[in-house]
Amino acid sequence: MRSILYSIFILSLSLMMVGCSREQPHHALLLKAEQLVDREPYETVRLSTEAIKDSLSFNEADHALYGLLMTEGIHKLDIYIMSDSLISQSAEFYQRQGDRKHLARALLHHGIVCFHNHHMAQAVDYMKRAEEIAKGLHDQTLDYDVCETLGELNDEGNNRQLAIRYYLKALVAARKCGDVNKEATMLNNLASAYDRAGDAVRQAECSEKCLPLLDRVDNHVKASIHTNLASIDIKKGFLMSAKEHLVQAMNLEPQETTVKLYADLLALEGRTDQAVDYWYQSLNGYRPYVQIDAYQRLIAHYKQMGHHERALHLSERLNTVYQHLKENTDTTNITELQTKFDKESAEESSRERLVIMLVAVGVLAIAILWFVWYHRRRMRSYEKTIEKMLREYQSEQESSHQKWDVTEQLLNSPTVLRLHSLAARGKTPQQEDWIELYELGKPFLATLSHFHLSVKETNICMLSKMGFAPSEIAALTSSSPQAVTNSRIRLHAKMFKTKGGAKDFDREIREL
Repeated sequence: MRSILYSIFILSLSLMMVGCSREQPHHALLLKAEQLVDREPYETVRLSTEAIKDSLSFNEADHALYGLLMTEGIHKLDIYIMSDSLISQSAEFYQRQGDRKHLARALLHHGIVCFHNHHMAQAVDYMKRAEEIAKGLHDQTLDYDVCETLGELNDEGNNRQLAIRYYLKALVAARKCGDVNKEATMLNNLASAYDRAGDAVRQAECSEKCLPLLDRVDNHVKASIHTNLASIDIKKGFLMSAKEHLVQAMNLEPQETTVKLYADLLALEGRTDQAVDYWYQSLNGYRPYVQIDAYQRLIAHYKQMGHHERALHLSERLNTVYQHLKENTDTTNITELQTKFDKESAEESSRERLVIMLVAVGVLAIAILWFVWYHRRRMRSYEKTIEKMLREYQSEQESSHQKWDVTEQLLNSPTVLRLHSLAARGKTPQQEDWIELYELGKPFLATLSHFHLSVKETNICMLSKMGFAPSEIAALTSSSPQAVTNSRIRLHAKMFKTKGGAKDFDREIREL
């Protein structure tokens, strides 16, 4: 027991030393910036920029945190980073340190950088690794960021169903966080995804759920909500209401989807010249589906006007967009990359479970072997005890042929009463209890020795002689009642050489 406690102490001490040896960031501005990154990304970037001026006092953990906060803050401001050198160093540091939460964040934003640079295979790998780590951390903010990013990845890759699935997961995480902005953003993303998937009913449902949140969200989210409401109104033919929503959205934040939709509305009103200006603005957007729709409308307009050269020029530019889109989706096949990652991850989990199961089976086998060894050792001890008692009793010549009468005093002895108590509680006796019972029944043991019985058979005979019920005998001998009944039937045939049942055995044994 001491050796076990000593081993546990050494293991605990080792784990504490490993935990204490992990290098921690210490720069005050970086620590403050990390507290603000989710709510105030601009302030996070400002504080991180201020902190780097004092980089000579940075340790390695400070450099890693600086890289993570700068990348994360810039992404939350919807600005794209072309180089991954900063965030890759952060990810490598957190990988070495075993810091799973910071590693998941670093991998996620490394994936976003790769995504913006159209390195899809790397983007999917980093994002899915972040998702795997996040599953075991139970951090709702991290879960939201991961699911939102994977939703946008699939949305851009035209994998609408998987995008919607991730947006729904992000919505659940947002509600658990209690963050109204996040909840409204995901409802709005779902509405947009359902719109592009051609599901107008669900688009309307998600947009309606945004309405109670409209006055509690920031301008970016509010503009997105107004844009989706305008999209629904245009489909219903409510052009005046749609225009009101779009004007509010443009005043709040002229997003690329908003600008393109406003151009569509102007065209419906017959103000095509103004619509053309806004369609041209939409060509500079980041989202391919917005660019494609704007190109198609401009090409159709110029063909109708007879400006075929301009239409041809725009068609060539549209083909370039299609080519880029194909390279980023079909060639790398985002869906297949994710499926491949999930399959490999599942196989790895299966291997881990198999190893755990094999270890468990090994431990169980060792436990069974130990129990068998202990049981046999205990049985040998019983046998030696019985043999010793028989020798002692047989040396007493005057008592060797006397019948053992079970008296009232014997039935009420402390040993017998204790055995009854153990049986009532379903517990098995200790070796000392059996020895005391053998001591009481020395004359009877001498008689039983002529039948060459096993220890368990001897115990059944002793207990039956003492008037124990079959259920009590079963409890005391670690057997089932049916097993005890079968044993009594076999003992009757073995000892008395006649056929009979368990009750016949009880009667005969008490008269023996």
